[in-house]
Amino acid sequence: MVKHSVFRNITAVQTHPLDRKKPCCLVRELEVPKGKKKILQLKVSHQLHGDWQLRVLAGKDLLADQLVSAETVTDEWLDVTVDLSKYAGPQVQLRIENRANDWKNEWAYWHTVKVVTRP
Repeated sequence: MVKHSVFRNITAVQTHPLDRKKPCCLVRELEVPKGKKKILQLKVSHQLHGDWQLRVLAGKDLLADQLVSAETVTDEWLDVTVDLSKYAGPQVQLRIENRANDWKNEWAYWHTVKVVTRP
């Protein structure tokens, strides 16, 4: 991981898949309280001449799977929101992946990765 004080006008952390089949992963054990809405918020971007596959998993469940590229990003950043409320109760492993899709400049840029609770 590399931290950038400025990338597309804001701070960012840069990651890259380890190889064609092994993604770079952000992993956290998370407890989702019952009766409250838990949301994962991401603000991500891509290298100018590349793209990458963003995947979000809770345990073994795939919650989000989308390409981050010039075609999917508006205003240089892509905002992604994932509802985690279904996982209220015991802890669940949250896994966010920077996965290769065509092995051409798959640098991911992360400005926001946070879990927020709403009533």
